[in-house]
Amino acid sequence: MDYVKLERALATLIASLPDEARWSALVTLDGEIIRYYPTLLDGDHIAALTHAIVTQSRHILNEMKNGDFRYVITAGTDGFYLTFLLDATYLLGINIEQISSLDAVIKRIPPDMTSLFALPDGEDNLP
Repeated sequence: MDYVKLERALATLIASLPDEARWSALVTLDGEIIRYYPTLLDGDHIAALTHAIVTQSRHILNEMKNGDFRYVITAGTDGFYLTFLLDATYLLGINIEQISSLDAVIKRIPPDMTSLFALPDGEDNLP
């Protein structure tokens, strides 16, 4: 995997969202950090928390017979953490302070890794 391209794709993604995102991260289902943007964060901590959210969400979905995990939204008084499944292998995490339209944000999330890498990556798109 090209980590420079991935970091650029994550930066492009958060710049393209309708609401300002603090950061984004790509994590494996096993809880290992692949890449995150901006890089001033503790990636291992992000990966562990993301893994915990998904593990709990999958358990709840299974117990309630609601099907396979697709995404989870964790909302607090000071922001949101959205976690999306990409390619049944990766988790895309996005931290956003305020969301004006959840539907608009969800529509901007790429459905798979190919689409994530295909985001336009012009310098004008970076935050």
